[in-house]
Amino acid sequence: MKIEVGYYLLLGLEFLIASDIIDTILNPSFEDLGILAGTVLIRTGLSFFLNKEIENIAKNDPLKD
Repeated sequence: MKIEVGYYLLLGLEFLIASDIIDTILNPSFEDLGILAGTVLIRTGLSFFLNKEIENIAKNDPLKD
């Protein structure tokens, strides 16, 4: 259950990153580019560490399918 929720969170983060990129492409400004860069950096870090945690849980889960 935890693993599935984690995968959905990762998918949601990817969609949020994609929507921010599309919004910045359609309405570009230097301020938006800076905000986008910071947002993408933070969300990428969150995705990386969440994925590592999911892999760790999956590896140590005694109730694997």
